[in-house]
Amino acid sequence: MQNSLLLQADALQETTARERLQTARSAQLPDLQVGLKGGYVGQPVVFRHGLTDVVHPDAPDWSQNYAVDFVQPLYRGGKIHYSIRKAGLQQTLASLQTETDQAEVKLGLLEEYMNLFSLYRKHEVLSRNIEESERRLHDIRRMKEEGLITNNDVLRSEMQLTNDRLSLQEAENSITLVSQQLDILLGQDENLLLIPDTTLLFQAVAIEP
Repeated sequence: MQNSLLLQADALQETTARERLQTARSAQLPDLQVGLKGGYVGQPVVFRHGLTDVVHPDAPDWSQNYAVDFVQPLYRGGKIHYSIRKAGLQQTLASLQTETDQAEVKLGLLEEYMNLFSLYRKHEVLSRNIEESERRLHDIRRMKEEGLITNNDVLRSEMQLTNDRLSLQEAENSITLVSQQLDILLGQDENLLLIPDTTLLFQAVAIEP
């Protein structure tokens, strides 16, 4: 679970959906704004008679204005409600996607393990077949020397042995490939060659209703 890039991406999707839901819910919260304005007022000049008789009346040097705005959303045509519902559904969908991907990762791991187990069994069978084919070929060559069989029988035996050896090589390559895929799933070194544990095959299983 820790080494799956797919599940890591799902975790990011869940985090994004959760933050999106929190953002949608914040639209219901009141908005409070506090403002402060200030300004400097210079010395005013007043002309009483045309451009003569100049007067400088007293005036405050500073102008201050305080404001507190409190806004509470009441109704916006259901936009807030459906936005929250949509974000909640997206979060649920992200969680379900994570569960689905976790199941797929587990099934994939099990499938690769069973493939590896089957390939090792196949390798054992092919190895025994090759041993038998080598003994058979040896006997057939001896019988040909004695004149009991023809050269066609020798060729068929050689072809069978060659096919078994090719199948064995193919099984070994498949074992390496599947083992590498399991190493990647488990976060191990890709060059490690894994061997499945066969201990459970030799344990008695109690029959239950």
